[in-house]
Amino acid sequence: MKKHIAASFIGLSLLALTACGGGGNAGGNVAPVPAVLTATAAPVSILKGSTSIYTFNVSNNNVGAVGNVGLAVNFGSGVTITQLPQFTCSASNFVYSSSGTASITFGTVPAGSVCQMSIVVQPGASGTFSPGILTIGNVVFQGNIPSVLVN
Repeated sequence: MKKHIAASFIGLSLLALTACGGGGNAGGNVAPVPAVLTATAAPVSILKGSTSIYTFNVSNNNVGAVGNVGLAVNFGSGVTITQLPQFTCSASNFVYSSSGTASITFGTVPAGSVCQMSIVVQPGASGTFSPGILTIGNVVFQGNIPSVLVN
């Protein structure tokens, strides 16, 4: 004699198997850790009319690639981006303005890799400046935002 199992029972059983570790990465259903954004500036002390280069690194420490992560940066009024920002990795979205703003979303940051954006800036006045930074996607900022002193 054949036994029939209700379809709703089978569906619930399969759902339970998926929720308990089916699919996902090799370590089980562990959410990927956020990518890490860091920033540097060089030089950090310049003469008025000179330039400094800000470098932003997005590091992926996961075993798989992460996508759609990036940053938006605003240097504020009086700071000019003097040339097209350079970046590694592919970008799914990239915009910049010479008036001091830039934004990039990397299409994919490969596992164990770093994607980078470098921006050459020239402040129009003496003093200290540093950019405002907004993260995009599953990325967290780590460290300090460097300031540049203009004499």
